[in-house]
Amino acid sequence: MTTPGCYKITHKVSGKFYVGSSVDIHNRWKGHINDLNKQQHSNSHLQASWNKHGEDAFDFEILAICPEGMVRDVEQSYLDEIFSHPNPRSIAYNISKDSTAPMQGRNHTEESRHKMAKIRTGKTHAEETKRKQSESAKGENNPFYGKTHASETINKMSATQKSKPDLTCPWCGKTGGYYGMKRNHMNNCKHRS
Repeated sequence: MTTPGCYKITHKVSGKFYVGSSVDIHNRWKGHINDLNKQQHSNSHLQASWNKHGEDAFDFEILAICPEGMVRDVEQSYLDEIFSHPNPRSIAYNISKDSTAPMQGRNHTEESRHKMAKIRTGKTHAEETKRKQSESAKGENNPFYGKTHASETINKMSATQKSKPDLTCPWCGKTGGYYGMKRNHMNNCKHRS
């Protein structure tokens, strides 16, 4: 049986805590422990404290049990309370102010961007997947079907594209238009290390 609601992970000595929600609190707690023990938790503050103090230094408690459709709203009320504090980082491990969009108002670090790019480099969709994607966006399925850009919009798009300088690939030296190089060539350059 699942228990939907909100939970809190508290450091026993400092009292600093992490608030979260799930449609299955007990299973989510197991997921937290697994991620923290593997040093793969998405919250770097909680991970650092866990690494320093260990699992025994933390308590897990259920804050509220609520219907599945309400868990994000209830979590948001706890987050609003946390982030109304003058120094929220001093009392909580939570990074995100939004229960539904954890990255809202935040940016990936340059290091994270490089890691994600490295993972994607050289990967392509299967031909069948490409075909299905293409078919799903053709004709009446295309959200722009039957519409046209206003001439003012076309002129703005053209001016923006023309204002971008040509780019040179740092791996192979090929030079080309900004968007073509940025979107296609640089992510797929065979000489990329």
